[in-house]
Amino acid sequence: MRTLNTAAIIAFAYAGLMAQTPIGSYAQLFSEAKPELDSMMTAMQYTEVVEKVKAILPDTLPAFEKDAQDPQRGFESYLGLNAIMSFNIYLGRALVMSGDSEGALSSFKKAEEIASQNAVDIESIVTPMIENWTTVIEENKKNMEKASKDLEEAATIKKDIEAKPGKNKKEKEKNEETLANLGKNVEIIEKNMAVWEENLKKGPDSIEKLTGMLSSAKEDTKRFESMISSLANDLQVENETINDESKGKEAKYKGNKSKYVTDAANSDANYYIDKDKTVPKSQPDKIMFLNRLLFLDPKNTVAKHKLDVVLGKAEEPAKTTRPAPKSPAKK
Repeated sequence: MRTLNTAAIIAFAYAGLMAQTPIGSYAQLFSEAKPELDSMMTAMQYTEVVEKVKAILPDTLPAFEKDAQDPQRGFESYLGLNAIMSFNIYLGRALVMSGDSEGALSSFKKAEEIASQNAVDIESIVTPMIENWTTVIEENKKNMEKASKDLEEAATIKKDIEAKPGKNKKEKEKNEETLANLGKNVEIIEKNMAVWEENLKKGPDSIEKLTGMLSSAKEDTKRFESMISSLANDLQVENETINDESKGKEAKYKGNKSKYVTDAANSDANYYIDKDKTVPKSQPDKIMFLNRLLFLDPKNTVAKHKLDVVLGKAEEPAKTTRPAPKSPAKK
């Protein structure tokens, strides 16, 4: 049975030294872009992140390339699609921070879709390889046991012949021929054993790496559920708050986004984690909230001023307190 050089394939693929096919190049692109994307996200350059990622992402998702004779193409496809998934995650993060929650939800759903299909496709590549290596290990163990017995038997025959080389020329020539053939057979057995020993060393490691890759791919399919659910719920609540007319005349906003944005921006509760307003939200959370309000109403001066305050570009006006009323003078 032909063994697969899985360790070399995985090492080659993970090192990013992939053939420059359209799908394979995305892993290298992501490796190169990630440090800059991280820096831009830290610097709150969300618009720039969106532009950069959109310029990289393909218009059409590349197909997963499967080739039973060349498993490396499958690994390259998996890593390339995994990189495209990661680009979509960065796009979603940047969009949600810049206020485009709908666009972020779409990006996260796209990433989830890629992850789900990628897990199915890589499983179709990895499972036969794991099965093949399992069979190879079992067969090579049996081969090693038989080869060890054959070597012991050859050593016994050699020892017997050397002890009794022959009484005459004919017997001696026959024994010499037997020893020569025996030596050739031993050489073949030892070469085979070297191959089997190498397979028995590489096999378990390759199975572990393949199993790990498959587990990682399946884990990727689960990472978006909570994120998508939370974002979708936030959008639903927001939409119902702005557009709810079920209360009739008592409906507060009746689709008036500007009024909703102004009220939300002015509400102190929106800048704290707890109801008692003792734990302020982090600066990124405040920025995300205010960017969302400005996405809904770009010209809202209240939300814009609040954002400038959070960014340190403006100061919050001091709250004025009314003086206590004077007590009436005693007569």
